[in-house]
Amino acid sequence: MRHTKTPYTRGASTVRPFAASEDQLITDWRIQGHGTTAIARRLSEETGYLRSPATINMRLKTLARIEEQDAP
Repeated sequence: MRHTKTPYTRGASTVRPFAASEDQLITDWRIQGHGTTAIARRLSEETGYLRSPATINMRLKTLARIEEQDAP
């Protein structure tokens, strides 16, 4: 019997969206000069939900884009 790798599925049903409070923490920590790895570690300690540094980086870019659109 051949071993088949269990697929790692990542869809909307398994990934929890960011809360507004998490966005605020991410923004505050980034302004203070923390890197994405440190932010991911601190956020997982605060919320109990694991986030990768890459996810934090994508969220920072999204927040910057939203802020850019809101500016007059």
